[in-house]
Amino acid sequence: MSAQLRELIRQAFYWLITGLSAADEIQVWTCSDRLGNTYWNAYDPIYDRFLSRASETELRLWLEQRYNR
Repeated sequence: MSAQLRELIRQAFYWLITGLSAADEIQVWTCSDRLGNTYWNAYDPIYDRFLSRASETELRLWLEQRYNR
């Protein structure tokens, strides 16, 4: 199974689980590629926005934009 397919399955499972819970909190999680690089993902259910495969700096900026609206 390719790394990309594994990541798609993992994301689908995550969205299924989060869809079953009605939390309004931002959800943040990490993923890694086959080289061991870590990326950040986040979902904001209030604005229905998500961030995918971002650096830590990109995640911080995304979060700051959310709270400075």
